[in-house]
Amino acid sequence: MDAIAVGVAIVLTIVAAIHAAWAAGMVWPGKNEASLSRTVVGTPGATRMPLRKITGLVAAAIFLSVLWPLLWRGLIPYPHAIPQTLIWLGMWALALVFLG
Repeated sequence: MDAIAVGVAIVLTIVAAIHAAWAAGMVWPGKNEASLSRTVVGTPGATRMPLRKITGLVAAAIFLSVLWPLLWRGLIPYPHAIPQTLIWLGMWALALVFLG
């Protein structure tokens, strides 16, 4: 299970880094903003990416979600004032978000 938690953390870190790069203005895997928008957002006729601030907030949220699998498995220390139930509920919330 520890390997799975680390694997999930690595994948989420990569996804968050890509979102952060988009927030900074990178257009990969497109050639310009319009092609990036069509590829990533997937809305027919899209010509613009979401606001950079919003993309940056998404990147920050994904970076924060990296912590949960590692906390859940006890791979990084956390204050014992944080109940294990909160970590467990956070994992369920993340699972529901990503399944949705």
